[in-house]
Amino acid sequence: MYSSSDPIANGSAWTPSADIASQLHWQSAFSSALGGKTDFIEAGVYLQPPKFSIQNLAPVEKGNLPIVKTFADHSYPQSACGGSTTNLEKLMNHPGIVQYVAKFKPEVDAAKAAGKPIVFGETNSATCGGGGISPTFGAGLWIVDYVFQSVILGYERLYFHHGTSISRSPVRTRSCNPWAHDRNHWEQPVLVVGSFQRLRALLW
Repeated sequence: MYSSSDPIANGSAWTPSADIASQLHWQSAFSSALGGKTDFIEAGVYLQPPKFSIQNLAPVEKGNLPIVKTFADHSYPQSACGGSTTNLEKLMNHPGIVQYVAKFKPEVDAAKAAGKPIVFGETNSATCGGGGISPTFGAGLWIVDYVFQSVILGYERLYFHHGTSISRSPVRTRSCNPWAHDRNHWEQPVLVVGSFQRLRALLW
């Protein structure tokens, strides 16, 4: 994400230790600027650990821990970036979901050891728009399984990435063109379907 040409890198390579030092610095800076405010920072916000991870950050927070409200990871089981292809059958596979989520256990353990909750601050089926698998009922089934597995592991919340113009949005119009004839036609994509099924399971 960062290179030596970025100002925040100070002419050096962006490494886990550099990231940790940066996070600790701006946590303290924001807290001081807000009059010593505590319990408001979401720390980490790492995509696919373990290289950049809560397991590396949490143990060195120490004096900054009162500032931290939650730790967060980002999670996408598949990618549609850079020519990568997605696979709906693989996404829906229950043993695969369990195995994928289990990779984050060291993250949950690190947050728990620090006495802080952990969340998926951004997540969905695949990066770069979903790769065609997000707007399917299969992905709706994946959401149910994936959310329950994540909560069982220890993630307290999952924030699903969405927008008004892509297939991962909970509610969207068929067209984002304000002059299109179907601009008032609303759809309820699979994120809504999956969420509804989770609610039914909890209330059953």
